[in-house]
Amino acid sequence: MRAAKSNVLFQVTPHSSNVQSPVPGARQPASAPPLPASPSPFSYRDLHADIAALLAKDLFFVGAHPKSGTTWMQAMLNAHPEVSCSGEGHFANRFAPLLESALTTHNQLITRKNGSIFKEFKPFPLFEKQEFAYLLATAIALMLLRSTDHQRVRAVGEKTPDNIVHFERLAMLFPDAKFIHVLRDGRDCMVSGWFHNLRVNPEETRRRYAALADFIPVVANSWKMHADRGMRFQAAHPDRCVTVRYEDIVANPRQAMRAVFRFLAVDASFGVVRRCVDAASFETMSGGRQPGVEDRTSFLRQGMPGNWRHHLTPADNHAFLAIAGDVMARVGYGP
Repeated sequence: MRAAKSNVLFQVTPHSSNVQSPVPGARQPASAPPLPASPSPFSYRDLHADIAALLAKDLFFVGAHPKSGTTWMQAMLNAHPEVSCSGEGHFANRFAPLLESALTTHNQLITRKNGSIFKEFKPFPLFEKQEFAYLLATAIALMLLRSTDHQRVRAVGEKTPDNIVHFERLAMLFPDAKFIHVLRDGRDCMVSGWFHNLRVNPEETRRRYAALADFIPVVANSWKMHADRGMRFQAAHPDRCVTVRYEDIVANPRQAMRAVFRFLAVDASFGVVRRCVDAASFETMSGGRQPGVEDRTSFLRQGMPGNWRHHLTPADNHAFLAIAGDVMARVGYGP
């Protein structure tokens, strides 16, 4: 059964959907708003010139299992004067399937007409994979341009957690792009996701899962797939992908972000790194709370690693490791 769309950020669905899907049940908008008007007239040449200028910059994509700390990573990146990284575009996991479906539907129409009323003439061409890739890359580039708000930056990036399972496609579309994989203990991802769902849609969460223990196989399988995909991509593309552990960022955010900024070839001086880390600290973004001080009504619940130990029983931990323990061990997370 496909989950209905809602405003819940995190609810894992089977890998076959390749999406970060919401818990269903929230009120739906009556209809999608029309496309907003653009402030300037359409110019094909100007837009392609803008895209060419964008491609001269360093592009990057951030991905991870949901609830791994990508919003924090994004905030620190976007605080850098030479970096633009704002919002979630959902290009690969949401927009790409919609675009492919639209082209497929159009091809069906053309095929019917080619084989019926125009069967005596040369058939009109159908959209192929190449045109699909071109349209997808162009759409991504246009939205990245918009996201920069015309700032003079050196690196332009986008963060959607599910990018991690689409790094290969994004790498094909943008051969010079770099990739940041944020890795977090899967048990903390699960606990964070559980409380997030309870905060945003408690009725539906409780309807689907009577207790946190029922959530374990869903997240354990998802985390295993995401982490494995991320590490395999990095192994195949060591110069284009870096893995950053959430736990390392918490322990020494300046050191972790200095390495990320160097990877992106932007200013990694002490003062710049300090300002980026301070601008996106848990205390700053939470309105004054210290890390570890829990507020279950906030997106920023408590911000410390190892919180799973306060919520999982030994049996819960065993159940998680029975599914994801092999990958957990491979990436350095102990029992």
